[in-house]
Amino acid sequence: MPRSSSNRPCRFALASQFDARPWSNTNVFDRGATSVTLPSYGTGEGVFLDVLDFLNGFGSEDGEDLNSDLDSGWQGEGGGAGELTIALNSDDFVEITSTAGGTFTILPDADNAWFGFPTAGSGPHAAGTITAPNPWKRGLLTNGLSSDSPSMRIERDATGGIFNLPENWGWIQDLRVAFRVRGSENDVDDTANSNSLEAVDVAANGTAIRWGVTDDGYVYTTYPLGESAPDWTSDSFRDRLGFTGDETSVEIAGVGRYLLASKPCPGLIIPSRPLSVQTPFVERAGSEIRLTDGSFASISVGEYNGYEIEFVIDGPQDSTDLHREYLRLRSEFARLGEPITLYQDWGDSRRSLLAYQITSIQPAYDNLHTSQENGYYGRVLCRVDPASPRAEAPFDGPFRRRARASLTLSFREDGV
Repeated sequence: MPRSSSNRPCRFALASQFDARPWSNTNVFDRGATSVTLPSYGTGEGVFLDVLDFLNGFGSEDGEDLNSDLDSGWQGEGGGAGELTIALNSDDFVEITSTAGGTFTILPDADNAWFGFPTAGSGPHAAGTITAPNPWKRGLLTNGLSSDSPSMRIERDATGGIFNLPENWGWIQDLRVAFRVRGSENDVDDTANSNSLEAVDVAANGTAIRWGVTDDGYVYTTYPLGESAPDWTSDSFRDRLGFTGDETSVEIAGVGRYLLASKPCPGLIIPSRPLSVQTPFVERAGSEIRLTDGSFASISVGEYNGYEIEFVIDGPQDSTDLHREYLRLRSEFARLGEPITLYQDWGDSRRSLLAYQITSIQPAYDNLHTSQENGYYGRVLCRVDPASPRAEAPFDGPFRRRARASLTLSFREDGV
C-alpha cells in the first residue's frame, strides 16, 4: 500500500484527556480590555480528547486554513475564485490543482521542503494537478523561535504577482491542522469547533490567533502585533497549561508575537527518544472447559487489543527533565483504566489506520487518518490497562539522566 516518510526521527507522546469543566463559564484570561471566557459546559461537554483537542480542535479557523490562504493570495494577484486548491492526496502527498485561469510557478525557497516540493522551485504549471515529489514534514510549522511559519512563494505567471502560502505568519500545530477547518470537517475529530480555546479566543479577539503545543511539549499562543498577550485571570487554568505568569511575549518576524509556557504541559509528555519496544497484543475475555469426550465448551465476552510499550524518560541530567511529569501523568491525569492517547509520531495529529481498514470509501491517507507502517504512525485512543506496572521512573545509575518505564495500553472503543 502507499506509504510516506516522516522526514525525521519518530518522536512519541502520551497525552491524557483535558477536563475543562472546572473552568466552565469562567473568564480565564484577558487580552487587553477583552475577556476570554470558556463556554458553559452542559452534560457530556467540557472533556476533550487531549490538550490539542482543547487548544485548537485539530483545525484552523475558517479563512485561516491553507485553502483559504491559497484562494485569497491567488485572487489578490488577479486570479479567479476557486481556480487553485491544495490538499493531501490518498498517497499522503501534497497536491495543488489548477482548474482554470492560467499557469503558476512555485518559486525557489528552502521552505518548499515543508510541503514536499523542491527547494529549487517547480513550474510553470498549467491547468491540472501537480503532486509534491517528496513527503511533507511533520511537526510544528515554524522556522524557530522568533520566526514565522514556513511558506511557499507562488507566482501567478499571467501577472508576475507573487504571494505566500500560507499568508498567516502564526505558528501552526502541524500541516494537517493547517488543512482542516473547524466546524466544516464533520468527522470524529471535529467536535471542538466552537469550544476549543483557539475558537473562543478568536471569537473574542480576531482570526489571526493560534494556540498549540511545541514539539517538545510546551503550550504556546501566537497573535498579531496589535493584540495583547493573555493576562491570566484564573491561576488554576494558567497552571494547567504550564504557564507561571512570569512569561514575556517575544516578537515574531516583525508581524506578531508569541507567548510560550515556561513548563511542559501537565498531562502530556513528549520524551526526546522514540519508543524502545512497542508490542501489539490481543487478549480474550472469557473461559473454557474441557469436556469428558475431549471437546471444549467456552464462553467469550470478547477480545480487546492494545500495545505494551517500553520507553526512556528524560531525567534531571538530560536536556529536559520529564520524569516527574510522567509520574504526575500517571497519578493525576491518566490513572488505571482512564483514557490516554498515544501519539506514535508527534507532529502528525491524525488518527492511526490499519491496513485492513482501508476501503474504497476510506483511503489509506486523508486529513483524519494515516495508515503509514500499517498503524505504527498516527494517534491511538487508549486506556491505561489495569495490567500496567506501577508508575515508576528508575534511573540507570547515579546520574539520573534516563529512566526506563513501561505501560500497557488497551485500545478504546473509539480508538483503532
